[in-house]
Amino acid sequence: MSSTRLLVLGVLRILQPTHGYQVRAELLSWGVDEWARINPGSIYNALRTLERHQLVRVVDASQDGNRPARTTYELTRDGESEFFGLLRGALWSLDEHDPSTIQAGLSFVNWLTRYEVVEAMTARIALLDARLAEIGHHRRHLTEARNLPFQAVEGSEVHEAHLRGERAWAEAFAERVRSGRYLFYPEAGWDAGPGPDGWVFDRSEVGDVGGTSRDAEPQD
Repeated sequence: MSSTRLLVLGVLRILQPTHGYQVRAELLSWGVDEWARINPGSIYNALRTLERHQLVRVVDASQDGNRPARTTYELTRDGESEFFGLLRGALWSLDEHDPSTIQAGLSFVNWLTRYEVVEAMTARIALLDARLAEIGHHRRHLTEARNLPFQAVEGSEVHEAHLRGERAWAEAFAERVRSGRYLFYPEAGWDAGPGPDGWVFDRSEVGDVGGTSRDAEPQD
């Protein structure tokens, strides 16, 4: 999964309509150049790719004096679907080789319902348990193969330690969410723009968990 694509779509969704520089500034303020290894150039490249794939559209390309033209974007309906597909993939799936995937998903986790987040973490814990069982079996095999260097066994140990750490976090996070910590769509007090289906909610009419207002028109 592309963490860059998820992050760019998510920030654009929050700020839209907006231009590349604002998306870049927002993402860099999150430190994505460190934990997701995203550089400023890749953000602009991602926007151009998203436009080419019709996931975002240009709403303005005005020029102020002698300054370069500034292109303003917003998500398309397909961009909305892509965003939520990537968001759910980041939470429900494991990406052992790219820890930035789950971090990118957590950046927008409040767009999902509390129930779905708990379900996603429950599924994630099951995946981690299965992977840990597989790695444990492999490590035992390496230990019994006395002709292998100890470095191979230790490499398996550190991999297992990372996954166990993530499992402990997922279990604790699921419990925090289950116990009522944080705000999720579309709970009272939740204020993060249009919901997962593209509808804009009137927060004054949103009640307890699961309440929905559909008086507004869907966004294209």
